[in-house]
Amino acid sequence: MIHLWLPVAAVLVLILPANFSTTAILFAMVLMLVVVGGYPLKYVGVILLAGIVVLSIFMLSAKAFPGLFPNRVDTWISRVENFASADDKEVYQVEKAKIAIARGGVLGVGVGKSVQRNFLPQSSSDFIYAIIVEEMGLVGGFLVLFAYLLILFRLVVVAIKAPNILVNY
Repeated sequence: MIHLWLPVAAVLVLILPANFSTTAILFAMVLMLVVVGGYPLKYVGVILLAGIVVLSIFMLSAKAFPGLFPNRVDTWISRVENFASADDKEVYQVEKAKIAIARGGVLGVGVGKSVQRNFLPQSSSDFIYAIIVEEMGLVGGFLVLFAYLLILFRLVVVAIKAPNILVNY
């Protein structure tokens, strides 16, 4: 267990202060890979619990010593509160993303001709799909979504046809 999780934990701990979402995605991917690879579920549970404990310790230490990791935990908390809020007031990014989608229409404005990417703060990461729909329209947005679903389908087919999947269960 140490040979696999020590390097993974080192990488995750180094990424966590700068970017929680990347850390969470990498952790989930490694967990998925070990489950598909036949890792015993009791160890997966132990690792999941250890991940929750480490995240809790990080959040508590970031709240206790705010100068150590400036604004990281507060940013996460405000994002969760904004998402869970029942208030009708929308944040700037969501409004700009909706404008981008509406501006794209059915066929879009053309690849590379997006206007909202200049105004949308996270246009190359969090809100990339809004820019894709603005440039390629609903048709292009559905084609991109279809391409990702096709890749997911092929991955599932490969996983099911693999002779050693879920052997230990």
